[in-house]
Amino acid sequence: MSSDSESDEFEGFSRAELDEAEARFQQQLLLQGIGDDSDGLESDEESDTDVPGPAGDAGNIDGWHDDFLYYERGLPHLFSPTGRTGPTRIMPQDKTPLDFFRLFFNHVLLEMLIQQTDSYAKLQKENKPDENKMAWVRPTIQEMKAFFGLCFEMGIDRKPSTRMYWSTDSFLQSPLHAKTMSRDPFTQIMRYLHFSDSTQQPLPGDPNYDPLYKVNPLLIHFNTAFQQEYTPNRNITVDETMIPFKGRVQFKQYMPQKPHKWGVKAWVLADSQNSYIQYVDIYPGKNATPRHISSTKPLEKDFWQSSTLGFWFTELLERNEQFNYWVFTGRPDVFWMTGFFNPQGFLTAMRQEVTRAHKGWALDSVTLHNDVIKAFKEEITCAPPEGVYVYGLCLDGAGWDRRNCRLCESPAKVLFTPIPVVHMFAINSTAPKDPRLYQCPVYKKPNRTDLTYITFIVLKTTQSPDHWILRGVAALCDIK
Repeated sequence: MSSDSESDEFEGFSRAELDEAEARFQQQLLLQGIGDDSDGLESDEESDTDVPGPAGDAGNIDGWHDDFLYYERGLPHLFSPTGRTGPTRIMPQDKTPLDFFRLFFNHVLLEMLIQQTDSYAKLQKENKPDENKMAWVRPTIQEMKAFFGLCFEMGIDRKPSTRMYWSTDSFLQSPLHAKTMSRDPFTQIMRYLHFSDSTQQPLPGDPNYDPLYKVNPLLIHFNTAFQQEYTPNRNITVDETMIPFKGRVQFKQYMPQKPHKWGVKAWVLADSQNSYIQYVDIYPGKNATPRHISSTKPLEKDFWQSSTLGFWFTELLERNEQFNYWVFTGRPDVFWMTGFFNPQGFLTAMRQEVTRAHKGWALDSVTLHNDVIKAFKEEITCAPPEGVYVYGLCLDGAGWDRRNCRLCESPAKVLFTPIPVVHMFAINSTAPKDPRLYQCPVYKKPNRTDLTYITFIVLKTTQSPDHWILRGVAALCDIK
């Protein structure tokens, strides 16, 4: 809502304006055949049967049901689960925390751990007998329970060395450990503990390589158990968390803004009301292949990103318009740089076209050059005699003096400044650019990385180029 004076502040809509807007909205719903004339007769007060209880929503209110229509009453619906939410297993009141723990850390998991640990121990003793001389005995379920119980206790009662927990010194000893398990069986399980078959692990460089291969069975088991034992409420959240860890692992992260700066990053799906974890996804590292995407398609990672679905669909329509005109009408007079998946290839093709048009020119000695003209896209009536016109670039960190066609300081509170049409062409020269011009990098997206870098354009300036370098000035194809 605009005003004649910058000092005037918007104080909200009046009641008459709200009533008028609601009337227009209801009129549009009626024109589209949406809504019901009886809606206006409904009481403003909700009955007790319409209030969802802790066990879920009542069956006679709006929600996901067989006859669900998104505009049943002319207004968007909120998701309301019609089933029972909360724990799926009713536990007696005399159950202890250990009983709840066993719902997730059950015998199925322990049997899997025993099998993989035993297989790895035998493999190590076979391949490296000199390094594995101590006798190995396959652990039982009770021994595995004792092992993990002692591990949890060690996290509370910390000592510099594992051996100190079995020390005979009265000052250092921990009687619980000696009574529960001998030291040698504990250290043997610790040495060979495995969650997956190491003989089947893909090596680095393999298309199926996964940094999380060794712990994937554990993640799958717990995520499945989390979902089987609890049905979340309507409000859920996805949050980023750090698991504190400073050991040696390739996907360890350093995030100084987090309470725990070093650790393993994970995304967690949780119930907003009680923080119950429904699903955990470990971040495998920047260079790792997503576990559900084949590494034979490396371009999918940055293929046509957009901040929202609305922007994505708008770009789809604009891309279609440009290519449709190009195919059925002819070469456009001006090209939308953002509309190309590979802008570098487009500029290289233009350079090749100019090279072929000049006899005696060699592609190796032909370089890109540019001029920023005063006109915008709407003012262009014909294509340039050589090269191409491109539009859609915006300056980040500086303004643009259209009259003098040069860089200037950006106005206050203006984040991005549109650049007029840029004439891209090629010249037969490998000489360095004029040092008085600012070589402005061009990126496809606001995140300035090697993956989004396209080229650079030279821009006129009355100040030293170092001034704009310190400002971090760049041209962006997409500012959304």
